[in-house]
Amino acid sequence: MWRCVLPVQMGVRINSISPGPIEGTEGMARLAPTEEIMTAVVRSVPIARLGQPDDIAKAAGFLCSDAGAYVSGVVLPVDGGWSLAGASAVMAGASRFLDKLTGHKD
Repeated sequence: MWRCVLPVQMGVRINSISPGPIEGTEGMARLAPTEEIMTAVVRSVPIARLGQPDDIAKAAGFLCSDAGAYVSGVVLPVDGGWSLAGASAVMAGASRFLDKLTGHKD
């Protein structure tokens, strides 16, 4: 994040958003191609729902607004707590399910 220092001195803030599972996106369709996997993903989100595109838009709006004027150099997770709750475990389970479905073996 040291690359953020010079732009900030020029009045430019650099932030990013790390989205979690967002309903209706291509990423979600790839992450959870079956109802079984989708159910496992939703259960793994502490807020107990998929994110909405509007959740991402509101986070971006905050980062661009005066309310976020003192925020710079961050990666903001907008994932309902998913990254803290073990998203990797869910993905490992989904991978095993897909391997079983396709007959793939290590």
